[in-house]
Amino acid sequence: MRVSTIRPNSRASLTYDQYNAVLMEFYNEFADPAARRLGIAAELSRPEIHLETWLSPRAADLLRSFSKLAEKYILLPSDRKRWHMFLAQAHRERTTLDPRILKRWLIEEEKWSESLAYELTTDYEHARGLLEVFESQKAG
Repeated sequence: MRVSTIRPNSRASLTYDQYNAVLMEFYNEFADPAARRLGIAAELSRPEIHLETWLSPRAADLLRSFSKLAEKYILLPSDRKRWHMFLAQAHRERTTLDPRILKRWLIEEEKWSESLAYELTTDYEHARGLLEVFESQKAG
């Protein structure tokens, strides 16, 4: 069994600390006691998951380079070019990076504005979908 995400009922999103507190409470109150009763082990994954969990080193480097060099409040044409290079690489590799994880990484780790992180995440989803359609039509 695996907890893949935690979604709040009353707010748009949780901070990193809030998310971890909810996860720890679930683990301590439910998962660990239930596992002990069944004679199995429950364990928590490491607290920080690196981009390479979902991306190849090349795609992760492209994303980090984009983020490091970009203006985090408005995208310039050079920023867009680096972003598009990342999108193309992510598509080429069929990455499993979830848009929610991308948004969280942009905001919490890279300190992007929430509005621009949302825009990039939406763009990521649209680009991946468009490229999938393009590939399927090209093959057919």
